[in-house]
Amino acid sequence: MVCPCGCGDVLVLNLDRNVGTTFWNLRLRESRLTLMPSVWRRDGCRAHFVLEENRVWWYGEQTDTLDTLPSVVERTLKAWWRRLRRKKK
Repeated sequence: MVCPCGCGDVLVLNLDRNVGTTFWNLRLRESRLTLMPSVWRRDGCRAHFVLEENRVWWYGEQTDTLDTLPSVVERTLKAWWRRLRRKKK
């Protein structure tokens, strides 16, 4: 995918649970995409965001206007990280 911040960089995300320790979950429902957990670029534009039902929710200061993450996304992220931690043990 192309980074939603507008920098033009192409982001490569691992969606395969069987390869590597870090992977993202992509869900498509009624033509709406959700990608969990958040994407956090540690280089380049340093964007940090969640894609939830085709909407980009930003963390940090990479945009002029900051959106507040809705509680449903917050709960989904917390549940995702709990499951991921359990798998690593």
